[in-house]
Amino acid sequence: LWPQPARDALTVAFTLPASTDVLPVLYDLLGRRVRVYPGQWAEAGSVLRVIDVSDLRPGAYLLRLQAAQGSTERVLMIR
Repeated sequence: LWPQPARDALTVAFTLPASTDVLPVLYDLLGRRVRVYPGQWAEAGSVLRVIDVSDLRPGAYLLRLQAAQGSTERVLMIR
């Protein structure tokens, strides 16, 4: 994830073992879902995705990337 902390947009890098839809979901640290970003098709291999965070309040969040093969989570900071 970069930049950290983010202000307007955040770039997320991840690797997929197979092509699939990827659904980014953002949670606050209390586990409440803050935003579901539109899912997008991603090819297998290295993927970069830009996430708009311009209207979020400053603080820490958990970003979950959900795909058919499973999910991964990353903590991000918004300033």
